[in-house]
Amino acid sequence: IVKDRLFFYAAGEFIKQSDGLVRFLASSQNNVDTARTSGWREYDYELPRWLAKLDWNITDNHRLEFTGLQDRSREDEDYNGFDYETMQEDIGPAVSGYSRDRKTRTYIGNYTGYLTDNVTLSAMYGKSKTDYTGDPKGYDPSCPSISVTAGAEIPGFNYPTCQQATSPGFLAGRFDENKAYRVDLEWRIGDHAIKAGWDATEANSLVGSSNYNINYPGALGETFAGGYRWTYYRADDPNEAIYEPQGVGSPASAGGYGLDGYYVIRNIGLNVSRPHVKQTAQYIKDSWQITDNVLLEFGVRNEQFENFSSDGTAFIDFDKQLAPRFGAIWDVNGDSSLKIYGSAGRYHLALPNNVARRGVDGATNTSEAFVYSGVDPVTGAPTGLIALGPVYSPNNEFGQSRDGRSFAPKSLKSHYQDTFVFGAEKVLEFADTSFNSGAKLTFSQLGSAIDDFCDSRPIYEWAQGHPEYTADQIAGAADFFGHCVLINPGEANTYEYDIDGDGNYDTIHLTRDMLKFPKLKRDYLALDFFLERPFDGTWYARVDYVWSKLKGNLEGQLNSDIGQIDVSTTLAGDYWELATNANGYLPNDRRHQLKINGYWQFLPEFGVGGVFSYASGRPMNCRGAFPNIDPESPNYGSYHFFCDGIAVPRGTYGRLPPSVRLDLSFRYRPKWQDGLEFGLNIYNVANRQSIANVNELYNQGASATTINANWLRVQSYTTPRYVEFVLRYDWGSAK
Repeated sequence: IVKDRLFFYAAGEFIKQSDGLVRFLASSQNNVDTARTSGWREYDYELPRWLAKLDWNITDNHRLEFTGLQDRSREDEDYNGFDYETMQEDIGPAVSGYSRDRKTRTYIGNYTGYLTDNVTLSAMYGKSKTDYTGDPKGYDPSCPSISVTAGAEIPGFNYPTCQQATSPGFLAGRFDENKAYRVDLEWRIGDHAIKAGWDATEANSLVGSSNYNINYPGALGETFAGGYRWTYYRADDPNEAIYEPQGVGSPASAGGYGLDGYYVIRNIGLNVSRPHVKQTAQYIKDSWQITDNVLLEFGVRNEQFENFSSDGTAFIDFDKQLAPRFGAIWDVNGDSSLKIYGSAGRYHLALPNNVARRGVDGATNTSEAFVYSGVDPVTGAPTGLIALGPVYSPNNEFGQSRDGRSFAPKSLKSHYQDTFVFGAEKVLEFADTSFNSGAKLTFSQLGSAIDDFCDSRPIYEWAQGHPEYTADQIAGAADFFGHCVLINPGEANTYEYDIDGDGNYDTIHLTRDMLKFPKLKRDYLALDFFLERPFDGTWYARVDYVWSKLKGNLEGQLNSDIGQIDVSTTLAGDYWELATNANGYLPNDRRHQLKINGYWQFLPEFGVGGVFSYASGRPMNCRGAFPNIDPESPNYGSYHFFCDGIAVPRGTYGRLPPSVRLDLSFRYRPKWQDGLEFGLNIYNVANRQSIANVNELYNQGASATTINANWLRVQSYTTPRYVEFVLRYDWGSAK
């Protein structure tokens, strides 16, 4: 914009995807009948993106950079009919579906100042916010959800509904916001380059969910359509209490239609959170050029993590976490023809906002039972209500927050791993051509992890040595722990909990023997090799090969083999039976990986490139019911490392097929316009869709005798072939 002073860059991208597919297989008459009304799905997806950057060289010593970008996705889905007799699709009106819009905007400002020849100051501030909007098709927030069970209609009554949406509604105003700050100062003095800095990030969210099932998309902030749901029932025995012994009486106790067993229940299920996470750190690093050929780097980073619940209470506060780092490079010949290097360091991870939503913030999960005398002709809601008892919650969830001080053990250590690297790079000369080559050995070990733990049994074992507490007091503590607390798996954990209700916290020390978890283990070992022929104006090539092993009894913060994305609140640590036989090759263990990348400029204006990649298949599991499981165990059914009652250690049930892919690209840079480029990219040319995931659950639910009909059924494939057209204009290279 201004020569040598003010510059701009802008880019845009728009992706659109549409498809239609049959939702139900014609494997039963019920599926065929259902398909006539909702068996066809129409899906539209749009992804508009943009990026803009402005650079301002205020003076030769001071520079400002401003960057803005947007990443937005819009989805629209309709379900309507498919007729198997005529094979006609898209019949009848849309009966359900949804529209969603997720918009993320990010703004970043950077300052760099060369204060002297030896001192450089830099500062950064960034903010990113994602807003989520959308609702199911036919959604009306003023209309409750209505459900009528078989045989529950009172004769002569009509049960309409004004709520057309059959899917959950979305929490209004949901957002995720992140702010980041950073200041760095570098001072060069003699053979040393000393760099020190401070950085901080803050994450705020408004999130919610109406369901805690691990396969439910609760992260979308979903609620019952209309905010709550009325469900109509008829009891086989009108004199039997609805919820015994919670004080909710029988339908007949209220008279009226209750004498015939007719009643209705209002369910409210919602978990709305405004959690907050703060991460700050200070660091100092010295890059010491000991000789012309040897560079050493010493540094240490001190990190602080704080997690806050919606009421502003910090339930996690790590105030001192030292992460030492070391690195060395030896330029053996002094001309970069042979380099030997190594590094060692510790790396911490903070817990995300999701932990507060799942574990600390108040959830509402209530049921209210009534006898009714009428039905609203518009909404379908009952009228003339007579309560059968108090509001009931099976987990005592009435919207109150849990005690954050008791949720996280006072002995809690943050999630961290140690990583060691040793490698070498060498220039090879062959037939008057130079090649770059290298080899690297990497070893990483998980030192500590955080997950949630949902087992009350260790509390009862601990109580055997503490007769000063009553049975009711111990039962209350067991109930709190049974609804999940945080834990360092594989270690002893010490908690503070007010057992006797006197306002003072009591110490509960749970040993490894009580918790019964094996010692934490996750090791990654890899050997990397590469050979590269630098581009000489005509052709370029590079070959990378990685041999690796990833083995342990805990994957980390996620549980990807079953698709669970609840960070640090997975089922892996919920109770010890889930950890039995859990040691083995982890989901991302890929023994061999090969990548070949090449480019050929066969004419001055034309070039062609390609990338071939190969990766060994990931290990498979057969997971089923735990044989003869303790009846007091939480028991999640088919998520244990047993198959048909036989122990099947993790990763020993064979492997999925390898993933193989070839991508090609073509480029045309016309002489008649400098800076202009036309391109064509073809991804997965052979359209080889390798199996990415299968259903590993052998049993159906908690039954050890019922076989899952979908066991080993393919759940996903790698991305099929697609084509991308590219038009690029580089203003800076234009003459």
